[in-house]
Amino acid sequence: MRKNKIYLVYTILMVTSIIIMIYFENTLQAVSIILLPIIVSIARFIGGIGLIGLFFAGITYFFRFIPQDYRKSKISMLLVRLFIIIILALCIMLPIVEIINLFTNRVALNVQNLMTGIFSFIIFMYIVPLWKRKKIKLKEDLILRIKKILGSLWIKIKKSYYYYIVRDYLKAYSIEFLYLKSRLDEYRFRLSWMLLPILIIFLTSIPPLALAVAIAVYRVLTNRANIADKIMISFSLIITPLYWLLIIKEIPTYLSLFWSLSYVLGVFLSLVLFGDALLDILRK
Repeated sequence: MRKNKIYLVYTILMVTSIIIMIYFENTLQAVSIILLPIIVSIARFIGGIGLIGLFFAGITYFFRFIPQDYRKSKISMLLVRLFIIIILALCIMLPIVEIINLFTNRVALNVQNLMTGIFSFIIFMYIVPLWKRKKIKLKEDLILRIKKILGSLWIKIKKSYYYYIVRDYLKAYSIEFLYLKSRLDEYRFRLSWMLLPILIIFLTSIPPLALAVAIAVYRVLTNRANIADKIMISFSLIITPLYWLLIIKEIPTYLSLFWSLSYVLGVFLSLVLFGDALLDILRK
């Protein structure tokens, strides 16, 4: 009976939202110009945090192609240090280039750029975890903390095995880089879902849709979600920015400020979080 009620509520809110989107397009277009910086800032901020994670993944993938003889030599350790220096340099240089482009009016924003940035963020941070994970947990309970401690201990043991016994230095550091990436991905996931209430403001231009998403998110976070809640969240987070980007006639120039600065802040935060870990590897 309760399931039927929630289906009915979502259906009513969905139909009402579609009617509003059809008959109030001009009003929504004006509102979208005001609210669009919200989702752009969040998407780019989370994307900036993930930059260093892309480097971690790229390094471990590259290490697979290094011949076995070189993996056990001291040259491989120099290679690891070189890559770390490159990562740190790129994480400093890319934000500087982004800021220079911003102040020299070289940030060329178009609908395709916005769609790519927004939808990649929504799909990988919300929709994929929503359907893949059994539970969405934003706070660490005792069991999760114990698993985290044991996981960290296991990574250290595994790295020591490859470093001191097998003498496969690249394998040892690959394990550490993948561990750092998993920590980064988990941090981005939790932060994205913590910022979801702010993102719902983005949907307030269509009140019934915002209400439906708020209900669905609450049910997900309280472990009462069913397939209807997941469909509601997925549909709303995809259709709303798509609709807004399609009805916008001209992208405002000030959007470049949010696009660039939020990305720079994200990259800076990733350096704050993981810079010490990389520097520790350099010191060894």
